[in-house]
Amino acid sequence: MADSLHLFQAFGDERAALETILAQGTLARRLRRALALPSERPPVRDALSEVYRSLADCLRTGRPFRVR
Repeated sequence: MADSLHLFQAFGDERAALETILAQGTLARRLRRALALPSERPPVRDALSEVYRSLADCLRTGRPFRVR
């Protein structure tokens, strides 16, 4: 158990990613929530552009994509 904890603490970036996934769900779920869409309605082009622009900023700066 102690070895597992040590390995988990050693990887800061991976830990942050896992914490985001555990707290907010997978990227697909976060994108869907960011678009605030019911499953039967297609997304609006402007909303898609805004959300994916935000995702691109996160990728460029090395931050996890989070839904506010």
